[in-house]
Formats: sequence, C-alpha cells, structure tokens
Amino acid sequence: MTVGPDATHATFAERRGDGSRLRMVSLLEGPARTVIEAPFAMRDPIPRPMRAQVLYRRKDQALWLVNSDGSRIASSRRRTAHRTGQLGH
Repeated sequence: MTVGPDATHATFAERRGDGSRLRMVSLLEGPARTVIEAPFAMRDPIPRPMRAQVLYRRKDQALWLVNSDGSRIASSRRRTAHRTGQLGH
C-alpha cells in the first residue's frame, strides 16, 4: 500500500486468484474504487506526483503506467522503459 504525496489517497494491489486489481481509496471520504483489473499479479503501486497516474509492477517483469481515474485504460496503459534484467524489490 502506498499513500499519495498529498496524503489524501491510498493505492494498493488486491489479489484475486491468478489476477489482481489496483484499488484507490480516499482517506478523507470513503469507499475504495478499482483503477484497473488484470489477469496477472500486480504489486507495488506508486501514485505519480502531480499527475493522475499510477506506476505499478507486473509480477517481476515490468513496470506499467496507468491513468488513476480509470479513463482511457486501453490507450493509456503502457509499459515503461528500463534496462534488461530482473527488476529490484
């Protein structure tokens, strides 16, 4: 779980079987909402400061960036560039 830079939201990954979903909850107002669901394991979500986006890890293979409001998921979710090899923990 990660608390955003302004301390108003928490972002976390929730596992369901082989899949998972990124969830975001307001620490001031109420219920959690789903940002994105996927048929693979997601973990280590980090809200991007000054942007409405979340960076997350797909298994141990890649880092992905997605809009935090859930809009335009298909066109906005993208893999980030990084060097070849296993990503650190």
